[in-house]
Amino acid sequence: MILESEARSLTDPVQGGDPQIDSLVLSLLQAYCERIPALPSELRYLEFGGPQALDGWRTRCISVRMAARGVLLLPSTEHLERLQEDRPQDIVMHGRLGDREEETVASPPLWDLDDFVECAFPFNRLDHLVLHGDPEDLCGIRSCEFRVVRPYMLHVVSLRPIGQEQICAAMSHLGRRDFVLIVARSHDLIFLDSLAFLRPEQSSSFIV
Repeated sequence: MILESEARSLTDPVQGGDPQIDSLVLSLLQAYCERIPALPSELRYLEFGGPQALDGWRTRCISVRMAARGVLLLPSTEHLERLQEDRPQDIVMHGRLGDREEETVASPPLWDLDDFVECAFPFNRLDHLVLHGDPEDLCGIRSCEFRVVRPYMLHVVSLRPIGQEQICAAMSHLGRRDFVLIVARSHDLIFLDSLAFLRPEQSSSFIV
């Protein structure tokens, strides 16, 4: 596992964002493409609830460096058009993770993660999943069973510093689903699917 103090720049980072995280993600996904094998441009991502700053979206480095494509889900419509202009190859949507039973007319569309991938994600594969949110609920991953697809890389980005108790809770929950924590930083947790190369039929390559 890579801790914050051990992170190093492995490739040229994309301007903005977090250079160390960007470089590490690019290196891991490049190795993943070689192992599958697949072209980098064939990778597909899903990012929920990113920041107002355009360069703060964690999938931006994959979009720029690898020409990959995906879906970006914003909880507010305020910056939707600006993000779509910055990421023309991606699908930008309004919504957030949550219990759909709590949805009101005034709230953005609420999605369970499994339901979104099954019903609204337009691609037949998901390689990189990024979830932004409060560390207390760990961005909705506690309710996700990954019944539709298992992303190779699962990246949790917290709005506030992540405590050790929250890290242990995420490791316990995702460990039972065979995801392994490889990066732990103050605002980022990155997990990899340990079954990706053992049972490829259940990996990100296909959405059933």
